[in-house]
Amino acid sequence: MKIIGIIEARNDQTDCDRKAFVQLASKPALYHVAKRMVEAQLIDEVVLDACADAGNRPVLAIAAELHVRVRRTEEPDVLKRLRDTAILCGAEAVVVTNGRSPVLAPNLLDTTICHFMSTKTDLTTTMDPAACPTDACGVEIDVISLQGLETLMAYHQVHSGIRKFIQIARSSNAIRVSHFSQVPDIFLSIDVDGQLETLKEIFHTLFRAGAPIDLKGLSEEVDKVARRKGR
Repeated sequence: MKIIGIIEARNDQTDCDRKAFVQLASKPALYHVAKRMVEAQLIDEVVLDACADAGNRPVLAIAAELHVRVRRTEEPDVLKRLRDTAILCGAEAVVVTNGRSPVLAPNLLDTTICHFMSTKTDLTTTMDPAACPTDACGVEIDVISLQGLETLMAYHQVHSGIRKFIQIARSSNAIRVSHFSQVPDIFLSIDVDGQLETLKEIFHTLFRAGAPIDLKGLSEEVDKVARRKGR
């Protein structure tokens, strides 16, 4: 089974999309997310889902540095974008995340994919829509089959956000959905109030020390910051 990773990198005028371009150690948050997706063992190819206008230049620079593909389109329907990208790449399933969770770990991506494959569901998600009903809710990984995308498109309206189509998937019973609980304590997100400054501090410290930005280093630095803040 070919599995591709797709990162929403629209760089439009919404607050959520601007957050993906916040600088962390002289790199956009999106760069760190894409790098971790590239490092995942079970993802065969990474694609950045970008707008077609001139505002996508930062996305193109990230793609060139990491040697990943960019698909530029003005298509507003997220389901159609995902389906068309999967077909273009010859993929049977896609792993979707946003560019706003820069400490996303490659092994979490791989573990979520393993859960998707072992449960034989059409969609595995790390987020619970009942607990977190909005799009701006932190780290999210969704693994969905091409067949699942095709089925959901039958319930057609323009689906501008990932969270909305997962709610539709759950309520319609059109496809099989499984929830995979993630380890919550180190996966910081720019979406969560108060975490941006912590993220900046962590990345600045690690780059200044010359340490590789890996999960172990991030975990240790998060623990240090948490102890300093008395959490």
